[in-house]
Amino acid sequence: MSVHLDSYARFFDALATSLAYAESSDFHHPELQPGLLAELRAIRAWTARGRTPRVAERATVSFAWALMRTRDGGPEEPPAHAQQLEIARSTVVFFRNWPDDDADAKREREALVTVPRVPTRDEISVVLRHIRDEVSKIPHAQIWPLAPAFESKEPLMRDTMTTPQWVRWVLVPRLEEIVDGTTRLPAQSQLCTLARDLASDEATWPLLYTLGELDDLFVTSLAEALRKSRAGA
Repeated sequence: MSVHLDSYARFFDALATSLAYAESSDFHHPELQPGLLAELRAIRAWTARGRTPRVAERATVSFAWALMRTRDGGPEEPPAHAQQLEIARSTVVFFRNWPDDDADAKREREALVTVPRVPTRDEISVVLRHIRDEVSKIPHAQIWPLAPAFESKEPLMRDTMTTPQWVRWVLVPRLEEIVDGTTRLPAQSQLCTLARDLASDEATWPLLYTLGELDDLFVTSLAEALRKSRAGA
C-alpha cells in the first residue's frame, strides 16, 4: 500500500502521524522503536518553523530502509501497522529528497547522493563561532565533567557526559586546534547522526542545527559537484 506525499502539507501531516505512532505503545516492532523515534524527532527538528534541511542532515537519515528490509523479510504485517510503517517510510523518503518547492515534490524521486569535500579552516572557524554561541546558552553544558569522564570510549562520551557537555568541552577545543593548525582535519563529520538526542528537546535544536552546519562542510550533493565541475571546465 503506497503512500505518495506530493506537498509539504502532506509531509508534515505524515510526520506528525508517524511520530504519534512511534511514540505509542501500539508500535508493532518494539525492537525498532527507539531508532525510528530518534530519526523522526530529528526530522521534526530539522524542518521546524519553515527551516530547509541541510544536505548532510538529509543524507544521514536512513532508518526507513531498515524498516522496509525487516518487513520484506518477516511475516506479513497487520494492515493497520503496515499502513503506519508505509507512512513513516514515505516521510523519510520525502525528507531525504527535500524538494525546492511543491511542484518538485511531484516528480519522480531519486535517493540523495553526496560526495565528500574538504572544508577550509576559515569555514571551520565560522561554524566554530556558531557552535560556541549556541552551546553557551545551555546552562548544564558549562559544568566541567569530572576528569574520568574524558576516558570514555563511547561515541560523544555519552556514558559519562551529556551531548552539550561533549560539545563544550571536547568538540570546541578540537575545532579550535583545527583552526589554529595544530590538529588535522578529520575525513568526515557525522554529528547529525551521533547527536540526534538533541532533537528530543526543543531548547537544544539550535545546537543540533549548528552541528549540521559542521557536517555540511564535509559533503556536497553530487548534482552540485557536477555543476561546479562543468562551470570550471
